[in-house]
Amino acid sequence: MNKKDYVKFLLPLVAIVVIIESVILLGGLENRQTKMKKTVAEKDVTEVSKKVVKEDVEPVLALSFATETRKMEVGEVYQVEVNMAGLQTVSLDSAELYVSYDPEAFEINDLVFSSELPKPVFSKVSEKQKVVVANYLVMEDNGFEVDEGGVVSLLSFEVKPLKAGSYGLGFATGEEGGDSVTMFVESRTGEDLPFSISKLNVEVK
Repeated sequence: MNKKDYVKFLLPLVAIVVIIESVILLGGLENRQTKMKKTVAEKDVTEVSKKVVKEDVEPVLALSFATETRKMEVGEVYQVEVNMAGLQTVSLDSAELYVSYDPEAFEINDLVFSSELPKPVFSKVSEKQKVVVANYLVMEDNGFEVDEGGVVSLLSFEVKPLKAGSYGLGFATGEEGGDSVTMFVESRTGEDLPFSISKLNVEVK
């Protein structure tokens, strides 16, 4: 077989090999995409199930409000404090606090952050989202320890009622359908911890 005939024989053979490799590559990509979609779907189910299971778990933290009075007057300014109590001893990597309120009923100003935790990485009074935000991130390896029976002040602020009626302050937990979700992440496991909440109901005259 001369050189010219050899080239004529080799070219179709190379083309066939390229086609076979392309088919194998495409098949591998499709299988990989299918596995990735399956993994994402399984992860979504796991996260949703975890949230449902936590409803039946005993809380390890308790959130509550402290204020000088539950009877307020329009135009007056009152101090409100947000406290976190330890029902068990835990260490935190982060604390994402979202206090929910009605901006038509209250004006909120002068945020004062916890003296025990690092300065918040993000804080804001958002009338649009109807939340007061204070997100803390703990950089220490052992996290921030909350003792059983101990109480930590997370945030305080001034509240000025804007109109008469019965109103309240609470905590956004995600059940409202928004993106604001109060969460406490445990340093050892990296999981969010179950907690209880107590709302602040006030009467405004």
